[in-house]
Amino acid sequence: MIERYEFGLMLIDGKEYKSDIVIKPGEILAKEWFREEGHELRVIDVKDYLDEEDKFVVIGTGDGGEMKVPDATKEFFKEKNLEVMISDTTKAVDEYNRLEKEGRDVVGFFHITC
Repeated sequence: MIERYEFGLMLIDGKEYKSDIVIKPGEILAKEWFREEGHELRVIDVKDYLDEEDKFVVIGTGDGGEMKVPDATKEFFKEKNLEVMISDTTKAVDEYNRLEKEGRDVVGFFHITC
């Protein structure tokens, strides 16, 4: 569960993270997550973090929504039969926490600054 999010900081299980992050319930998949093209989320940036059990993907595009998700990436998720929520990181954190609380198989990709 994500305990707190504010610009440049995410608190998970009492530990602070100050870089973009990829998480699943109970697991930090990447605590310093970098993308090939900074403010664009490409297939190469996500494919290694997904497995067959995943059903939901939550993408936090930053405090001001600066990270873009191209159509090719959205199509990749669709081909994998994943439900996807894309929003600014504040709203994405709320959705991720809701899905985790419900026991859903969710992966969160979070840009935590702009």
